[in-house]
Amino acid sequence: MINIEQILLLRQLEFFNQVSDEALADLMSIAQEKTFKVREVIIDNEMPYAPLHIMLNGSIQVINAEGQEQIQAAPQIIGLRQVFNPKPTSIKVIAHTKATALLIDKDALYRAFVMHPSLAFVFLQELSKKG
Repeated sequence: MINIEQILLLRQLEFFNQVSDEALADLMSIAQEKTFKVREVIIDNEMPYAPLHIMLNGSIQVINAEGQEQIQAAPQIIGLRQVFNPKPTSIKVIAHTKATALLIDKDALYRAFVMHPSLAFVFLQELSKKG
């Protein structure tokens, strides 16, 4: 079921500014909501093909390959590269506070791209920015 509050929250992210209402609603319909407890691992650095995580609330702790830590607050998108890459990531993401995310696996995301090519374009634009 599509949650209007979640759609409004996603509209706060620049990433979704170019996405049509229809495409965003379809994306939301394939997402699975998950709540993470404090210190629960969200993305493990040994995890290939991690789902795309759209963090709706809470904060996360991002630990890079060098062990540097950064706390980041929702809303935000994490795992953009990992959803397309079979290689494990170099970062680990842990819930810093209780956090809720929408998870979208790669197969569901690919189906959304077929239905909404403009959505695929937005993802490609964002990936090209991250170099």
